Amino acid sequence: MKYVCNDMMNITNTETIADKTTVPLVAVVILNWNGKSFLQQFLPSVLSSTYKNIQIIVADNASNDDSIHTPSLKLKLVEKS
Repeated sequence: MKYVCNDMMNITNTETIADKTTVPLVAVVILNWNGKSFLQQFLPSVLSSTYKNIQIIVADNASNDDSIHTPSLKLKLVEKS
């Protein structure tokens, strides 16, 4: 299984916002197997979230459709087993 996350995210456990409240970390986990077209269609809306403390993970289960190597998705490999 491969785990990838968006390279543009700055991830911390908690983040204090302007009004001095702390927002919890929210993880969005997307399981993928040969879902290149679905990732291209729906991942941009997930990435456009305005939530301040979010971690987006795409877990790929050995896809053979080149799902995680699509340049427009801006994904980076963080663990491979």
